Amino acid sequence: AVDVDRIARDMDFQALQDNLENITLCNIDAEVDSRAMDPNFVKLYKMAQLTIEYLLVCQDQITTQLTDYEQLKSKGFHVCI
Repeated sequence: AVDVDRIARDMDFQALQDNLENITLCNIDAEVDSRAMDPNFVKLYKMAQLTIEYLLVCQDQITTQLTDYEQLKSKGFHVCI
């Protein structure tokens, strides 16, 4: 089980990274009985998942751009930002 309080207290970013895929790809409708859940919580969870997906896309784009920049820099090109 994930100790959310410990992760928050210790700012354990590795634990967050390790659980990112599980949280993002979880089908909450299949995992819980939606009749027993507050519909606003389910909406909030789904919105959080979409936000995480967006941030992962941004992270991938930044990583790609940084890699491209480092390759150009290593070849002696001057890159203007």
